[in-house]
Amino acid sequence: MKTLQYTFRPSYVATLRDALVADDVAARYDVEEFEFDTAQLRPVAGVWKPVGLLEQMLRVADSQTDFAAAVALHSAYKNLSPLLASQEAFWVYLAHADLHAYMRKRWISNRRNMLKELGGEYFSAHWFFGAKSHFVYENGLASLWWQAQMSVDYERKDPYELTRVLFRDSNTYKWLGVLMRIRNGLMGVLEFLKDAQDTQRGCKLIENRHFRHQGRYLGQHFNRLGGTRQLSYLPKQFFKEECERIKDTLMLIETEEDLRSMLGQL
Repeated sequence: MKTLQYTFRPSYVATLRDALVADDVAARYDVEEFEFDTAQLRPVAGVWKPVGLLEQMLRVADSQTDFAAAVALHSAYKNLSPLLASQEAFWVYLAHADLHAYMRKRWISNRRNMLKELGGEYFSAHWFFGAKSHFVYENGLASLWWQAQMSVDYERKDPYELTRVLFRDSNTYKWLGVLMRIRNGLMGVLEFLKDAQDTQRGCKLIENRHFRHQGRYLGQHFNRLGGTRQLSYLPKQFFKEECERIKDTLMLIETEEDLRSMLGQL
């Protein structure tokens, strides 16, 4: 039998966040089931709770398997409206209730020796939308869903082919900056990264050990380009061709010093 999906009342999210200052915050989150006020629940019309999702995600609750977790989560909730998927209360509910066991295994199990030192800010950054930004990509579940949502392409044999590219490094979404809000831009860049070869090192560009710096340059390039162009109105091909245009520059970047030097020339 189908079960309606629930969420928290927005006011209760504030209550939970305020409680993060308590000394026992780590102990309250490091439990099999997080205790919350059931009177603060409300059903989400037209959205059903996925069957078996928690079990799927527990099997991939590791930093090395975030791609698989993103695919499982997005596949289960692929029909979420952008409005609901942008609401902090929905993801905070999942993180504290339906998928708390996943969150505990992914974000607590290997950090127990440092939880007290990390304090409430750590839980705010993963169970909520972050203490400062209140941004979807700062939540441990919303980030997975939105990265998949922005990169899925149902016209491909593997709809999540470009999502796999995005998850090649756990920080790629941070480096790409403004592109994470512009689907055409993100898809163009991911298509480029999927095929681009690093001819100097004999591997794919995204697989070379310097891509951390190169990826940051790529993101900054488009962030600055957005200051003079309306990126959201440009087609996917523009972004792919722009990546090809600066490919030689990307391959020159190997160190933090190289990155700063090249950024200074933008």
